[in-house]
Amino acid sequence: MEKGSHADLSGLEDPSKYADKTPYYVHYKLTKTAEGNGNDATDQFEVFAGGKRLTELMAFTSFESTGDPAKPLETRRFEKCQTASHTEYKEAAEGKSVGGCAIYSRPREPGIRRP
Repeated sequence: MEKGSHADLSGLEDPSKYADKTPYYVHYKLTKTAEGNGNDATDQFEVFAGGKRLTELMAFTSFESTGDPAKPLETRRFEKCQTASHTEYKEAAEGKSVGGCAIYSRPREPGIRRP
């Protein structure tokens, strides 16, 4: 697990929603087995830091209008942490692994002021 900084969240849509959050990045690997593992099991993680349970954050790709008819939308991803590709996992052969990352957060410690 990697502790991020509050500044990491400033690029998300409506960053004020995350004003009191500190992100933690959990890097994982999903390995396809004979049973198939049909679903991504990342929603079953329970992650703790400092004895406190963290809450998972979902950072989705955002689309921004470019004003250019040839390329009307530009995608912006949360580059710091990308979930495993469901398509890549589904198409993986038995024994192959797909890596990914999940974002968790907890409120910042009281009394700590950050700009």
